[in-house]
Amino acid sequence: MILGSDYSFSILLPGQITCVQSNLIAQNSIFGFLVSGKLTESLNSNSMLNLHINDTCIDNQLKQFWELEEIPNSKDRILTSEEQFVETHFQHTYPFNSDGRFVVKLPFYESNIELGDSKLRQYLAY
Repeated sequence: MILGSDYSFSILLPGQITCVQSNLIAQNSIFGFLVSGKLTESLNSNSMLNLHINDTCIDNQLKQFWELEEIPNSKDRILTSEEQFVETHFQHTYPFNSDGRFVVKLPFYESNIELGDSKLRQYLAY
C-alpha cells in the first residue's frame, strides 16, 4: 500500500514495540501493527514485484454489484398452480393505467354495519 505523507501520521495509534536484537520497530496503526527497521545483512537474491492497478470506473463496479445482488426474474421461474392462480388474479384485478401505475379499487361496503346500542352499554359500564 502506498500512502501519502499527508495521511501517514493520521493512521498511527498509541503503542510501539521495539526489538533490540533485530532493530525492528512495530508501530500500532488503524491497520494493525506496521513493522519497520534496518536490514542487518545485504540480500543478493532475485526478487519479484507484483503490482495490480484497478482502474475500473466506480459506475461499472456498482453495476456489477447490483447484477450480483439482483433478484432472479420471476418470469424465468416455473410457477406452481397456486402461484399461477394468484398471479392471474392479481393481473385481472389490478390493471396498469397509462402512467404505469396500478389502479386499485377502494373497498367500499354495500351494506351498513349496525353497531348496536353501544351508548347504553358504555353508560352502564361506568
